[in-house]
Amino acid sequence: MSPFTGDGLREIKVRSKGRSELSGRTDRPLHCSHFNHTKGTTYNEPERGLRVTIIEHLAYHLLYRDRASEIGLKSCQNEFAIDMLNRGSLEFLEKIGHLEVFDDELADSILMWEQIL
Repeated sequence: MSPFTGDGLREIKVRSKGRSELSGRTDRPLHCSHFNHTKGTTYNEPERGLRVTIIEHLAYHLLYRDRASEIGLKSCQNEFAIDMLNRGSLEFLEKIGHLEVFDDELADSILMWEQIL
């Protein structure tokens, strides 16, 4: 599991225009998230991912919790991502004083992913 780099990262950031490509949000930390983590020559291609909020990124990994291999990860790698993204989401919301919205934002994010997957 590794992030987009170089040209792929830059292209996704330009394409997203500073917003989540899933929800359009601009008020949350944004991540460039891979649809599939299988390494190969196209791993860093912008078409392999979207720019999403940290909570939307968490939702994606939660959707694949019991089938991590479908997104090119081992179960332990996906669990690591879930833990990291969950902690980061909660820390951010606590910092801005809106921890109470976590459950609703996560549920909304899961629904958005389910509509496009």
